[in-house]
Amino acid sequence: MSYIHEALKKAQKDQDSYSRQYGGTVSAQSRDRRFSINGKILLGLLVLPCLLLVYAFYYRIDDNEPPIALVSTYEKSVPPSNIEQKPVRDAGVFYDKARLHHKSGDLDEAKRLYKETIMIEPDHIHAINNLAVIYIHQKDYERAIQGFEEAIRFGPRYVDPYYNLACIFALKGKLSESLAHLRKAVMIDRSVAEWARRDPDLDNIRKTPEFDEIMKIGTG
Repeated sequence: MSYIHEALKKAQKDQDSYSRQYGGTVSAQSRDRRFSINGKILLGLLVLPCLLLVYAFYYRIDDNEPPIALVSTYEKSVPPSNIEQKPVRDAGVFYDKARLHHKSGDLDEAKRLYKETIMIEPDHIHAINNLAVIYIHQKDYERAIQGFEEAIRFGPRYVDPYYNLACIFALKGKLSESLAHLRKAVMIDRSVAEWARRDPDLDNIRKTPEFDEIMKIGTG
């Protein structure tokens, strides 16, 4: 009986040894394999949301709206090539050219350039006044008077049109109108009195008492 017992104990030891040698090794490998699979699944679950966030950040896609197109500021600021850019017209440039022609005696070209100036700048009082002066030379007194009065409306303290009206009314024999405008001119600028003393256009009023009174304003 003890022999059988010993044999059973030996068989049990052999079985336990076999289980530890093979069974334990297989169990560890199985656990490692399961851990590897579970780790990959967990890693995939962590990485996938990150990829979705990156994709959503760089590619804004909406089922109901088209994707947003980015346009550089420089490209938007460049005007379309099919739109013709009109050159800027400077009234001062036309006025300076008109004066040169006026001084040289080319009144027709000066008149044209003064008109161009006024088209660009309708309240250019110097161009309006000088154009009216040309009308005096051309004996077109009505247009001259209209031009001087228009210059006065735009520039009430501009002395030239008052003095020019004094000259044109003196030439037309309207002495009271001439003296009234000369008085206004001298009150704005006393130096005008020196012009009046030498200007042949004012010969008709120079010997009147009112003329002497106006000259006293200029020297007072």
